[in-house]
Amino acid sequence: MKRFALVSTVVAVLLALAPSGQSASASTDLLTRLQIRVTTSSDWTSVTLDHVDLRVRRTVSATSTQTVWENANGWTVVRAAGAPASTVVLDVIAELGPADTPRVVVTKGREGASTVDVLTTSAAEPRSVLRLELATHDPYRNVATGEMPREAMLADPLVVPEVDDRNLALAFYYPWFRADAASYPAVYPDKPGSWYATDDRDHVRGMVAEAAGAGLDGFVVSWEGDRHGGVVDRLIDEVALRPGFTVAPLLELRALRTKTLLGDHFDPATAAAALLDFERRVPASSRLQVGGRPVVVAFGMWDLQPGEWAAFLARLGDLRPFIIGDRDEPAFAIDGRYQYDPNDRSIDQLDHDYQRALDRSRLQPALDPTQRRLLWAATVSPGFNNAGSTLLLNRRFTDRAGGWRYDQTWRVALASQPEWVFVTSWNEWYEQTHISPGRTTGRAALDQTARWTAQLHASPR
Repeated sequence: MKRFALVSTVVAVLLALAPSGQSASASTDLLTRLQIRVTTSSDWTSVTLDHVDLRVRRTVSATSTQTVWENANGWTVVRAAGAPASTVVLDVIAELGPADTPRVVVTKGREGASTVDVLTTSAAEPRSVLRLELATHDPYRNVATGEMPREAMLADPLVVPEVDDRNLALAFYYPWFRADAASYPAVYPDKPGSWYATDDRDHVRGMVAEAAGAGLDGFVVSWEGDRHGGVVDRLIDEVALRPGFTVAPLLELRALRTKTLLGDHFDPATAAAALLDFERRVPASSRLQVGGRPVVVAFGMWDLQPGEWAAFLARLGDLRPFIIGDRDEPAFAIDGRYQYDPNDRSIDQLDHDYQRALDRSRLQPALDPTQRRLLWAATVSPGFNNAGSTLLLNRRFTDRAGGWRYDQTWRVALASQPEWVFVTSWNEWYEQTHISPGRTTGRAALDQTARWTAQLHASPR
């Protein structure tokens, strides 16, 4: 007990020292778009960028060039045999380090000359940042280095188009916690401390009010078809009474399967019928939409084949849903991306994964018009503990750490410039990811949510 008390004290001190609801990492303020033009009559030329992270890149054009090799920090241009000169135009979005001055290092072969022009293209009009010329023929001196002024590179903020600019925060809602759920052994160790019964009108109204009061813009409700239809209808009725609060389905693809003697398989017809049934239940004023299309969050796409997914979409008729999915592959043609559970990764890994999601969803399409721009919804969560609902070998635990974990997931989520934020979860008591008030956790996560949603809603749109 003494050791536990000491650890608790240390955690409390660290939390007290950390700014609550602090702004996201400044890395997103250090993004810049550059165009690099390489003209060379040498047999090869290498261009390296130091103190810069090349987030995404694209070779726009290459003339009289045998090849352009990419490496971690730059490129090597090999001139085509017999050509007098090569010209290569490169387009990149780069992230500057927090303090170091970015540099360009150019090296080349024994013959010819090389010129490298770096321009910032974050604004409509390109601006020159640096020009390097290298014409020496001494193999020991065929190197030129130049510094790129930070103020020139960051003079114009990089504006990356968004699919939706409403900065929404939505929580996953589960409809199967009935009036006696607090007594379930699977609801452990924390028990509901406030409204929780999804089959009770007053409780559902209370949950909608609590969620809206914490700055949430709606619920994404688990939907397996009509299994919980009456309970979901109760939620939809209460949402309809609160203008501005919306609802969308979390389509549980893994539950929409047909069993046969040879096993079970995803059933496109069953899944399509379930989704159409949900959409019929929701009035237009309460439906979460993007561009007039109803939002559907798909869970469990990793089990599907492209043909099954295409068959599912073909059965939706004129619905044309805006699908936010957990499998980003061209064959599945989703409109937005997310991952449900951030609790299986360290904060550093989560930060890395979310920055890469930003690269794929928004930065890469900004460079390459052939790439589809996706809505990026980053997920936050206070922790995880399925000890009460899962057999020993499959148990997982991610400590809430007195609220530290939840704050950190919000921090890295906002640093990835998401259009939306998903909260896992409002009331998944079986996995203890709830932000709804509990007997042990109290209102702490709800209060944290209110602080972070205020910051999200205040972000530039």
